[in-house]
Amino acid sequence: MKWRAKDVALLGKYPDFEVARMLGIYRKAVINKRHELKIPSYARESKFWHTWTKREIAMLGKMTDRELGDRIGIRPMCVTSKRRLLKVPAFIQHKKRRPPRRLENWGNEDLDLLGKMTDPEVAKRLDVSTATVRLKRISLCIAPYRRGKTEEAGIWTRKVVVRLGKESNTAIARDLGVSAERVRQKCQELGIPPFAARRRRV
Repeated sequence: MKWRAKDVALLGKYPDFEVARMLGIYRKAVINKRHELKIPSYARESKFWHTWTKREIAMLGKMTDRELGDRIGIRPMCVTSKRRLLKVPAFIQHKKRRPPRRLENWGNEDLDLLGKMTDPEVAKRLDVSTATVRLKRISLCIAPYRRGKTEEAGIWTRKVVVRLGKESNTAIARDLGVSAERVRQKCQELGIPPFAARRRRV
């Protein structure tokens, strides 16, 4: 294409895709010509344009996009776009894991709870992880707590039922203190496809 003076005058005054539409050419041709003439893009003149420094780029993925946006004064979505453009993984905030409670520090009152209620319930009461409770119970050859039919009826709350089929039976069983087989049976009773079956169809 032969660029006329009036065509060149459009560069930087409108978004590149609009100039391309007006002239009937590809957007890439508009961008190349603008770069050739060192004309700033239309976006650069907008209030949303941000020139990234090396220091700011190095901060991508080191904190949430919202936190970085607030720090450098731009919108979070602009940070997200830049991070994705550079293929930088998003920041994942890991929760601090509770240090496992030393087994020798268990008192008699603590030990009396094992097998009398579910492992998650004991863990919550003693403020330790469920894994710590399970390991201690197994080390003492104490059978896991089994709910009676009356008690079990109360555990299938609406909040729990919503999880059925969306999370693994093992994870739900661990939280409820029942067997994974019992969770599978509940799914069948309610006509909910099990978690594994749903994943295979995706």
